[in-house]
Amino acid sequence: MPSPPGLDVQSHIASLRDATTRLEAAIAGCIESGGSEAFAAPSRLPKWTVGHVVTHLARNSDGLRRVLVGAKVGEQLQPYASPQARVDDIETGALRSTETIAMDFRTATEQLSETIETLPPAVWSGTVDLGRGGPTTADVILAARLAEVELHHHDLGVDLELDRVARKRHCAGESVPVEAPVHAVELAAGADANALLAAERVGQAAFNGCVEHALSIGTLR
Repeated sequence: MPSPPGLDVQSHIASLRDATTRLEAAIAGCIESGGSEAFAAPSRLPKWTVGHVVTHLARNSDGLRRVLVGAKVGEQLQPYASPQARVDDIETGALRSTETIAMDFRTATEQLSETIETLPPAVWSGTVDLGRGGPTTADVILAARLAEVELHHHDLGVDLELDRVARKRHCAGESVPVEAPVHAVELAAGADANALLAAERVGQAAFNGCVEHALSIGTLR
């Protein structure tokens, strides 16, 4: 499947960098307020704690980095060993201490960021396989990761700025289900508070393109 029309690699890298910085700040704030039990709290995703969400984001970083490292040497590697291995890694990882999960997240995120920032430009047009949706180009990883970061930032349920944006749009006559769990279809439709925040940050058209493409190739949870 081709990459989104007009995808600008450098601008997407910049958007992802900004989104990741905000996510890291939200996670740090969560730990500061919740202490050692912060990640045991429920997230906005059914049956997932905050620890599940942060662990998933770490393993997603590892998986996408694996794909990019493979693409750099001409190998098509998938993000996860298998769908079940992906589930098992998240479930097992979520049982760890808040400190351990946070350190794992920071390490995985930094490694993915370094790989993205130093990837040779020609690799972005190479073919990769993300495990669902068939072959696509490596630059789609930027759209997929941006969607993951923005979606799951909201799922943490710890960022009051998301509620601020939701209230702002609600006062303008729009319906925004802030307390409802995030679902990809709602996000793609622009009905979720996090989509509204992302639109403020990176531009509605750019973010919609990221989410819609990530949905089409099956890279979101």
